[in-house]
Amino acid sequence: MFYRRAFKVLLVSIVVFTISTVAYAFAAANMVDASKAGDGSGAITGYDVTDIEYTLDGSDPSLIGSVDFTTDTFAGEASVSFGGASWYDCTSAGGFGINWSCDLTSGAVDVLSAVELRVVAVQ
Repeated sequence: MFYRRAFKVLLVSIVVFTISTVAYAFAAANMVDASKAGDGSGAITGYDVTDIEYTLDGSDPSLIGSVDFTTDTFAGEASVSFGGASWYDCTSAGGFGINWSCDLTSGAVDVLSAVELRVVAVQ
């Protein structure tokens, strides 16, 4: 009886050892592609906005219909706001990301309420 029990314990130990060895071998064979990750800081610099040109609405000259401007370097997106009210998306003229045109006709801005032009642009 002792031999039978010792044989069962030995057999179970061999099976557990074999399974753990195979699992370790599979885990060691996993390959992970090289990638980059990191953390850091850098200065956020603004764009110089020049050549601002307002166009009045064709049917109501008391409204601003569009605004065009130029950024000093490439930008991927740009939006404008007048005094923090609604934001208007702009499109890049020619697709170069330097010359921008913003159509305001969907919510044309009243000339008298346009106290400031705020431009937000991102790469």
